[in-house]
Amino acid sequence: KDIAARILRKLGKESSAHAEPVLSSSNREAHNLYLRGRFHCSQRSEKGLARAVRCFETAIALDALSSSLHSGLADACTLIIDYGFADPLSLRDKALAAARRAVELDSNSAEAHASLAHTLATQEWNCTKAEEGFQRAIALSPGNAVAHHWYATACLAPLDRLDEAVNEMQTARKLDPVSSIIAKDLAQLFFYQRRTDAAIERCEETLEQDPHFYGAHWLLGLIHEQCRDYDTSEACFRKAIELTPGTPRMLSALGRTMALAGKKKQAYQVLAELSAMARALPALMCGRMAPVAM
Repeated sequence: KDIAARILRKLGKESSAHAEPVLSSSNREAHNLYLRGRFHCSQRSEKGLARAVRCFETAIALDALSSSLHSGLADACTLIIDYGFADPLSLRDKALAAARRAVELDSNSAEAHASLAHTLATQEWNCTKAEEGFQRAIALSPGNAVAHHWYATACLAPLDRLDEAVNEMQTARKLDPVSSIIAKDLAQLFFYQRRTDAAIERCEETLEQDPHFYGAHWLLGLIHEQCRDYDTSEACFRKAIELTPGTPRMLSALGRTMALAGKKKQAYQVLAELSAMARALPALMCGRMAPVAM
């Protein structure tokens, strides 16, 4: 059967978060690669995001005038940076260029405006321009869950407009009720509001839906750490690391909670591991992350 159909079934509601890709020609292979790339992006893993970049770059070689493909490439590169999987300097310009190209190719694409706004917010800290972009995306397509999601997390939350952020995230949740990342990020906003019980409840709901989603385990670790339940916090972080080995964000969380618990020796061991990872970053970019390069 058609690859696109199989991926759409696996994605479920996830595919509705983005508009149908706008291809400059009837290129079925590029269409399939777009869907694969979006699916890999939704996993938020190092391997998944690297695969997403490969999918979008391969598709762009087939259809260079597709706004959606450039938007997807921008999102994949930005998420790789956001999750600490690569040196920001190695991908920042690439992400910005792809996002701007997406808008240039289709100025009426909500997907393109959301991608550019997200990149501006996370890579240039330009929340004023980012907010304009998110509002433009939502005006063009009120049903675009990603625009509401990223408006909340990348723009409103950093500006400490948490009530507005929660409203946007709840809208995103209604539009895409099976998205693990949206559910987790709603829990994270509750955590920022010090609504601990609500945050834990949302995390647990997320893990019922997807027990292997490391982000929810990580957030539970942060919540229990804040409550000074360091044993539970450590267990949550270790589970997150088990699901996504070698991720700096997860390792740093584990080291911090060990330090707070008075486990200095173990905390220093984690710090040494993080330092080794930082020193090895150029080699990683030439090896493990090589598919991401232009």
